[in-house]
Amino acid sequence: MVYFGSFVVHALSIRVSSSLVTLVGIATTTWNTSYKKIRVRIPRHTTAQPVATAEVRWMTTTNQLGALYRCVYDSWYFRTVTLEQDHEKGVTAFSSYNTGSLPSGGPARVLTRWPS
Repeated sequence: MVYFGSFVVHALSIRVSSSLVTLVGIATTTWNTSYKKIRVRIPRHTTAQPVATAEVRWMTTTNQLGALYRCVYDSWYFRTVTLEQDHEKGVTAFSSYNTGSLPSGGPARVLTRWPS
């Protein structure tokens, strides 16, 4: 896998219906693009229904369609994430992180590398 870039969305519009969760926001990206608007659609279903595919769509702020990524459901359980931690020479990489150190609105907990 090759690193392409990173993005962050500071303010999301969230719509929830009985069949769909939609998140929309404007992204700040590390790459130059006119496709700054991102829309994530996550289908909702009952346990008796088959799991549907979520999608991520990039658009311009005038809604011109850009890249579409389909996110196929994998498992009810946690997924494996590969985390690459870069740091400058002379700076010690972290071995734990308190999620309460920034105002995320989520529960504060200490995350650690595994294996440490």
